[in-house]
Amino acid sequence: MVELTSYFPDFIIVGAAKSGTSSLHRYLSTHPDIYMPKLKELNFMHTYGQGPLPILERFPEMPTNEMAYAGHFYEAKDHQQKGEASPSYLIYYERTIATIKKFYKGKKEPKIIIILREPIDKIWSHFRFNRMHKLDPDCLSLEEALEVESKRLKDPSYLPDVHYIHNTKYLEQVKAYLDNFEEVKVVLFDDLNEHPVKLMTEIHAFLGVKDLIPEDLGKKYNKSNTKAVPTNKMIAWAMEAGLTRVPFPFKEQLKNKLLKKETMDESVRAKLVQIFKPEVEQLQELLGQDLSSWLANY
Repeated sequence: MVELTSYFPDFIIVGAAKSGTSSLHRYLSTHPDIYMPKLKELNFMHTYGQGPLPILERFPEMPTNEMAYAGHFYEAKDHQQKGEASPSYLIYYERTIATIKKFYKGKKEPKIIIILREPIDKIWSHFRFNRMHKLDPDCLSLEEALEVESKRLKDPSYLPDVHYIHNTKYLEQVKAYLDNFEEVKVVLFDDLNEHPVKLMTEIHAFLGVKDLIPEDLGKKYNKSNTKAVPTNKMIAWAMEAGLTRVPFPFKEQLKNKLLKKETMDESVRAKLVQIFKPEVEQLQELLGQDLSSWLANY
């Protein structure tokens, strides 16, 4: 009888959230020598054995036992590298690492891929995503959410999506994976945007598969909304009407206002810079990787 763990993945993309994990999952799924489950974010490695969790209530299709998890990889062919992507694995690194060690004991451990995005940009993207999908039950502004984050961290009824600062503390998260696994590749969201061919070539080499560049490389998946929120009833009406009933002289003005990119409040950004500048400096030293483009924004 074949052990269920023989179906478990050969590599895992562990995060970070809003840093291109959906795009990586999509690109790798098109490779003939790689198998990615149809369902992204299985979250099994951090939810296993935890009992009722808000994330399982929201996504009941997620696997909660070994057989269900293995079932997501049954269709993989013998020659294919099996992988999955769950950003929560970076946030809940202690639970995830413990579960991986449990199931891969005595077996070859999975390769780990971590993709990181500049922290403040990542937090802003995640906030907009949460607002677009109504994931914050209290509908707070980013400033308000940051003020109550410590209280929310103690309340298990909140999804991890609203723990903006806590989730973006990469240093401890990345160090834990580097300390516990032999094969870990840390890549940057910047390179996915600016040098996608080079990045995918490096990832293919890391996974030991032939270098085939996906046809949809460059297309972004699971993007956050960058449009400004309507600030008055007229703009809200114009958005609802699709600008079709707006008098011509005002159409372009309203269109530009609607499409103007929303930016983070400067006072909030200043607070985040104080938190993350030393964090990024230490991360740069840990990785031996140039993060000057991040630090330049601080």
